[in-house]
Amino acid sequence: MDIAALDAAAGALRMEPSHSVTAGGTTHHKGRVRSELVAAEVDRVVLPGGPARVLLVGVTAAMVEVLVERGHSVLASDLDPGIIGSEVHGVRVHSGTETCRLLARADAAVITGMTTTTGTVDDVVAAAEAHDVPLVVFAQTGGHVFPLMLDRCSGAVVAERFPFYMLSGDTTFDIYRLAGERHR
Repeated sequence: MDIAALDAAAGALRMEPSHSVTAGGTTHHKGRVRSELVAAEVDRVVLPGGPARVLLVGVTAAMVEVLVERGHSVLASDLDPGIIGSEVHGVRVHSGTETCRLLARADAAVITGMTTTTGTVDDVVAAAEAHDVPLVVFAQTGGHVFPLMLDRCSGAVVAERFPFYMLSGDTTFDIYRLAGERHR
C-alpha cells in the first residue's frame, strides 16, 4: 500500500517521457511490445559494444525471449520459489538472493518495478552503481517513482500506464531517459 500511495503522489509531478508507445491487441502482443521496448533500451545502453551479458531481475518469459533473440547472454534472478532453478527459453533462473552477485558479472541489468515491493530495490541499485552497470527498469509498480530515480539508474525506465498489458484495452508505455536523451 505504501508503494501505491508514493507512486500516485509521484504521478502528480507529471514528468515528460522521452517518448511513448501505445499498443493494442492481445495480452501476448502487448507483453511482446513491452519486452521489445525494454530490449531496445538495453541495446541503446550497451552499444556500440553489441550483444552483452544482461541480468534480468524479475523474470518474464517474453523479456527473456526477446533479449535472447537479440543475441544477449541472459542471467536471470527471481524471488518466486516456483521458478527458481527452472529454465526459461534456455536461461536458468537463479534465486533473487544471488542478484547482487550476478550484477557483478553483467554489462547491463533489467529490473522490474516489483523490486520496490520486495524491498530489494535499494540493494540492487547500490550494487549496480558499485559495478557501474546501467539499469533499465520496466515498471507497472513504481511507474511514476522510477523516472524520478533516473540519475541512479543510468539507463532508462519503461513505465506502463493503466490499463496494464494484461488487461483489455490499449496500453501505453512511457520511456524515460536522462535529460537530453530523446528517442532515436
